[in-house]
Amino acid sequence: MKIQKATSPPPDIILGPANTNMKNAPIIPIEEEAPWPDISACPTSLNSLFALTQAGLSTTTASAIHTAYNTIPHPCLCLKTYAINYLASLATRIDVYEEGQDWIGALMEMGANDQLIHAIVQPGMEDVMVMNTAWEWMKEAMNNRWEFYEWMIELGKVREVGRRGPKDISC
Repeated sequence: MKIQKATSPPPDIILGPANTNMKNAPIIPIEEEAPWPDISACPTSLNSLFALTQAGLSTTTASAIHTAYNTIPHPCLCLKTYAINYLASLATRIDVYEEGQDWIGALMEMGANDQLIHAIVQPGMEDVMVMNTAWEWMKEAMNNRWEFYEWMIELGKVREVGRRGPKDISC
């Protein structure tokens, strides 16, 4: 296949500020700040049952993991790592990786909640779905959600500090 180097844009596209495609774009003043995201559904502590359910686990599974984690202290493991290790043993027994297999059943047995199951097993996404195993998708989704909640908690702290005056902040 021969690749041709582009030397100039097509004649109907004008680059730069005179671009007619941007005529109707909204003009936002630079001094206007973006609105803060809503953090009401964000767990305030990542060592909580709520954090596990928000990460995609069913209430029953999250409760079992949270109880086991808090029964014996695990100073070297965060709750997310403990939960993933806890679920890994289930995954080796019931994981699926092909289109014709029971993905929903396997994810339910691994302890995923309905929201996470529907995020992984979306109609029309079968080709993407089989690029990984059900366990790998579940683990990736949990990690992404957990990182998002870590970010949201930090954002909440920054937001709170921004509301107080300099004299109210003690370091």
